[in-house]
Amino acid sequence: FVVYGELMHGDGKLVFLREMDETGMHILDSATVAENGVYSFRLKVKETSFYLLGLRSNDYAVIIANKGETIDVSGDALKLSNTWIVKGSKESKLFLDYWMGSRKQKNRLDSLTIIFRNSQETPEYMANRIRLDSVFNSLMEERRDAATKFLHKNPGSLASLLIINSQFSNIPLFNEEHDIVFYKLLDSCLAKSYPKNKLAQGHHLRVDEIENKIQKRIETEKMLLPGAKMPAIETISIDGQPISLSSLKGKVVLVNFWEAGNPVCRKKNQLLFSIYKKIHNKGFDVIEISLDENRDLLRDVVRKDKISWRQINDFDKGYSEIGHRFNIISVPYSFLIDRHGKIAFVNPSYDRLDKKIKVLLKKR
Repeated sequence: FVVYGELMHGDGKLVFLREMDETGMHILDSATVAENGVYSFRLKVKETSFYLLGLRSNDYAVIIANKGETIDVSGDALKLSNTWIVKGSKESKLFLDYWMGSRKQKNRLDSLTIIFRNSQETPEYMANRIRLDSVFNSLMEERRDAATKFLHKNPGSLASLLIINSQFSNIPLFNEEHDIVFYKLLDSCLAKSYPKNKLAQGHHLRVDEIENKIQKRIETEKMLLPGAKMPAIETISIDGQPISLSSLKGKVVLVNFWEAGNPVCRKKNQLLFSIYKKIHNKGFDVIEISLDENRDLLRDVVRKDKISWRQINDFDKGYSEIGHRFNIISVPYSFLIDRHGKIAFVNPSYDRLDKKIKVLLKKR
């Protein structure tokens, strides 16, 4: 295929063409942009694949190129991610149309984030934070809706692979297990439109792995049903103190998985706080397990929300050992444990949580 075009502010600079696969990005070729901004590449390829064009590895145009195509990619070389346009490639154009909506929302979020950061030392800090959380959740929902519509409309397109794996503000739009139906839809359609393509075949293997994980999760969930003995939790709190679930035997305990950066979790914690104040001295306790990567944010929220119960942070480099053992794939999620260390309720509603706790406290 041939890639050519005009890059504003690119004259004399080196532009790179990279291939993107499951292992990362690999430079295939480079070219010097002419004084008039013109550049070109000519490559021999065996099949359709993903390519990134740009001066830097973090600012690029996305090309989904097939052999025989002549593709025009142009834009501002200094901010290509926000300005690139494409002609001559149906798959690339599909992705660009989607990406244009995403980058508009991202620019809106970035402007609000700047306002939030500039107000950290002002009285408006918390109000701006609540506003930012609300706007972010709304934008995230809009972006996921747009992505879902794209997948339904283009399940046999390789552009859909990029979208199902995309993120909005570093948060994945799709969850492998919750959204397995979309992964399987792409798998079956790509097998027809790109039967021997390595990207489609790689996605097929991934779907097999996801289904195996789901099966293992189902088997684990059978061990976490009401009436089962609650698995042990022994670790260190955010204050460096040892925490052991077994040390609370004889009490009714809520084990809650949450994220300080999640507005829904914080709202539920407010309900939990009112319950905790009323019946803590009657034999009720809480162990909370945070899945926040930002520990400073966790400590800040714990302090501001006046959380006094035991707090654990169990998230490192995208992985939670305790969360994995308890099959946690979304938060908030909780287990209510009776006086004998057995699971009484799984993810109980907080609306009547106090009544459930009082019933368990009466039992000996």
